[in-house]
Amino acid sequence: MESILPIALLFVSTSIGSALVALALMSFLPGRAAPRRLADSGPELEETAFLFDTRSLIDATAPARALLDSLPPGASDWDRLSAFLRPRFPEFDTEMQELARAGRIELSGPGPAPLRLRAENVAGLARITLADPRTEGPAIRVDSLSLRAMEDELTELRELADEVPILSWRLDAEGRLVWANRAYLLAAADVGQRPPAEGEAPEPEGEMPRDLWPPPLLFETAPVPGDRPVRLQIAGSAGTHRGWHLCSAHPAPDGGWLHFAQGADALVTAERALKDFIQTLTRTFAQLPIALAIFDHERRLALFNPALTDLTGLKPKFLAERPTLGTVLDRLREERMLPEPRNYRSWHRQMVEIERAAAQGFYQDTWQISSGETFRVTARPHADGGLALMIEDITGEMTLTRRFRGEIELGRAVIDRIDEAVAVFAPTGELVIANPAYRLLWDCSGAPEARDAAAALAGWQERGLPGPLWSEIGERLSRDGPRLPWSGALALRDGRRLTMRVEPLSGGTTMVGFSERLATGPLGLAPGAEVAIPGLAEAAAEPPLPPGHHGQNGRY
Repeated sequence: MESILPIALLFVSTSIGSALVALALMSFLPGRAAPRRLADSGPELEETAFLFDTRSLIDATAPARALLDSLPPGASDWDRLSAFLRPRFPEFDTEMQELARAGRIELSGPGPAPLRLRAENVAGLARITLADPRTEGPAIRVDSLSLRAMEDELTELRELADEVPILSWRLDAEGRLVWANRAYLLAAADVGQRPPAEGEAPEPEGEMPRDLWPPPLLFETAPVPGDRPVRLQIAGSAGTHRGWHLCSAHPAPDGGWLHFAQGADALVTAERALKDFIQTLTRTFAQLPIALAIFDHERRLALFNPALTDLTGLKPKFLAERPTLGTVLDRLREERMLPEPRNYRSWHRQMVEIERAAAQGFYQDTWQISSGETFRVTARPHADGGLALMIEDITGEMTLTRRFRGEIELGRAVIDRIDEAVAVFAPTGELVIANPAYRLLWDCSGAPEARDAAAALAGWQERGLPGPLWSEIGERLSRDGPRLPWSGALALRDGRRLTMRVEPLSGGTTMVGFSERLATGPLGLAPGAEVAIPGLAEAAAEPPLPPGHHGQNGRY
């Protein structure tokens, strides 16, 4: 019995030691029934530890799972954790590739109180532990109200960043994307979205897929830091989020970059429409015979058409240098394309300050050039301080006007020299022309001259004897009256006898002529008596016409 007791004690001690060794090994091996936590809680805060088999999460402590739950969604837990660790440990990717060979690595982040990372190779598994030196040691008591206030503020800031319609993302110092807001993630999901397979339900609109992290970079060219945003287009397949954006970059405290992009499709569309409109105007201006020069608010030439060089002789090279209005006027004077005013300096100053010289915002003048040409110059100031100058060659128009004016003056001179009293009435009845003989015949009493046919007829009837002739004359002078030649005889109250004729002219005008009869007769001679009009051929001595008869073809 005494010989068996030492053997039993040895066996018991050996079993207890084996059990302790087994428990020690189980803390590092991922047994199928391993406990949820890798570190027991106690007076110390539970460490943040992860256990990975390649890229698959095997186990994690409660703080580690809380950290994963706070990270953006991604393709796997490893991708989500890597996106969190890369900006805090720049050598993370490089060192983790050496973990299988080194067996253990330790990293420390930048800053005065850097995070520490320890990665260990445990039987082919990667055990990653994060430590914050500010929380090491005994458990830190935190004011629950202060913690809740910070958590609420963090939640509000996250919701604000996700609700902002502007694409926002953050890159580390090596250009890797480490954070993005909801708008960016939705745009990335839309660009990379594939059409659903047969029988597969499409992704709900506005929801992000679970395997979204890390999202791709939407812009092939990174925005350049500067004061002005850069216009970039989203690369990739077509989608509702693809288009032009105004992108800006701002440096982050850790050496990375914060980027923002605002949709600019409406701006690009408006600029294209404006460009097309300007091109249309340019093509239209190119066909105009009127010279056009548009100056900006600095009075520099911004736009001109070919007619400007054709009319003024200014060289396109000179105009392409965007000269000022004053320089253009000086060059025109050198080319003798300006009139010679008495005071050129005053005229030059008036031209340069046209918008103030024109009280109604409009300037127009006629330039008589020494070469014999005539230009009509029009200037219209714009609200933004610009100026549009138009030069039109009206030499032909002025020549034609002068010729017509000469012909009219010649006709007036001829009418004024004849003895017959002549008056011409417009289609509206307005008196157009009356020669001195007419005024002398009918204005002998000093009464004001009648300015229309109705008033003239009233004056004639007042000085003449009554008879059926006046109704015939009134019908001939009315707008709706017959347009045929007519003649008749009338007697005045002073005893004179007149021959009256009505002749329709072109354009609806009507000429009325009065001449004194050569033969004498009783007052109140009936219409249609023998007519003798000075200046007519002797053929006028035809047999008397019956009353109301107008001769052959309506002629007397």
